[in-house]
Amino acid sequence: MRWGELAGLARPYCRTSENMIWIHAEVGALHEVKGELWLGPPKSQAAVRRIDLPPFLAALLEEAMDAHTHELVFSGLEGGWLRRSNFARRIWRPACDDGPKILPGAVFHGLRHLYKSVLMEAGIPHVLQFERLGHELGGMDGVYGHVTEAMRTRLMDELQRRWRKRGKGRKR
Repeated sequence: MRWGELAGLARPYCRTSENMIWIHAEVGALHEVKGELWLGPPKSQAAVRRIDLPPFLAALLEEAMDAHTHELVFSGLEGGWLRRSNFARRIWRPACDDGPKILPGAVFHGLRHLYKSVLMEAGIPHVLQFERLGHELGGMDGVYGHVTEAMRTRLMDELQRRWRKRGKGRKR
């Protein structure tokens, strides 16, 4: 997900019982320009999408939503919109650079690059890679290739397997 899609994610578009979220066509992203914040459409039509969640991630998202009653899933302390600079300074930079130094110097957008590499490493078809990242696949693959439920299931199984392999999660 892009920063704006994550920061603009609202409860009605989280279907954790179905292991998915939706990026809404009209209010699927938080925009921040010259200090002004507003909810609006995501970056492109391809960014309007269903994002399947592996069970561990659906459970973590459910826990995050259970921790507060705000409309936005990820918000400021009082439910307001997250500003990118505040998030970076208060949450992202300390998580990356302090303590165990998980990802020293990492930028949030770098997670998209990492995720694309994980998808490639796992052998996930390009059509699903592009959908997951909210990009339009051009050429013949974009015309004739379509995401199937089998592809989605394979990806969810792979992400769940990687989570368990790393010992990060209990079985959910």
